[in-house]
Amino acid sequence: SAHVPSPRASRAMAQALKGLQALVGTFQPQLILGVDDDASPVVRAATTVARLTSTPLLQLPVSAPSWAVSSLGALTLSQLRRWTTVRLTIAVVSGGSVAALEAMRGAITQVALVGDAPHLHVLLPADASVATVAAAQAWPWPRVGGGKRLSFRVSTVPTSVGLAEAWSPTESDSEALLLLSADAHLSPALYVYAKHFVLGVSSHKVLGVDLGTAGTDAGAGFPELKSSCGALYLPHAWLELQEYISAKFKSTGERDAEAAARTGGSDVARLSWAELLGAFMQERDYLMHRPVGAPMCRVGNGGPRFAESAELMKMFGLPSMFVRSHLTRKENTSQEFSTS
Repeated sequence: SAHVPSPRASRAMAQALKGLQALVGTFQPQLILGVDDDASPVVRAATTVARLTSTPLLQLPVSAPSWAVSSLGALTLSQLRRWTTVRLTIAVVSGGSVAALEAMRGAITQVALVGDAPHLHVLLPADASVATVAAAQAWPWPRVGGGKRLSFRVSTVPTSVGLAEAWSPTESDSEALLLLSADAHLSPALYVYAKHFVLGVSSHKVLGVDLGTAGTDAGAGFPELKSSCGALYLPHAWLELQEYISAKFKSTGERDAEAAARTGGSDVARLSWAELLGAFMQERDYLMHRPVGAPMCRVGNGGPRFAESAELMKMFGLPSMFVRSHLTRKENTSQEFSTS
């Protein structure tokens, strides 16, 4: 049965609603920022006021790490207003291993989600076992937002064709794809970093971000994908990439692609995903960016470390005063953010 608030809670919400409506009417804010706590009458009142006045509402989880909340200070008001309208899809590419899929499930739960929930798409191979399918089906995911879907083919196609079907974006700039290998280890900053990048990117000649590498210049781009753990892709470039792959196989259907996969008769069919992206970027003049300072994912327990909390705050472009304030708090800033 539905929860019925107590008379005391109802009175508290009514008082909060009256006060907040007066404040919003007087100051006409462009954004309401608060915590995500349904048990609080004030929070419920803020949600109601935001809906009634069509004011953008950004609710922060009570458990959100301090660096994630502080990172919002690096955004403009216009970007903050768009935070919840930018929708990310997380596509997990499974090789068929139940252990890898369950490890990725655990890794994603450690990623800080601030203000919303992404859509989850699990791509299973054609020869996925019953146990693998069951593990993907059992993966809990909030219905709020994009929800979850599974997909797998009944026949084998070249890798590039299967990956190109991971996402079907619209022409909107307010969406992006996180394409991740199921055996990847993820930085808890991955989602917040992706949101920041999508809100701040301005060039349509950017394919996305190579998440498993690190750069030194936020504005630098490279015509290659070096890492295998994952990448962020932008919608306009992805649509052009899909068209490019289709043209390379000289067919918009899957019959020719399946034949090429069986016979190996197509040079394109033998290209790896990274090789195909490299060719696309060279021919269409696109670039991939890299996270500054530290990667957002990696394969295996070795390799580059993830950023620590103070480094993350610098990565998000926060002034030094934010970093100094963060370092003086009573928390373990030496702990590495890693899911391994």
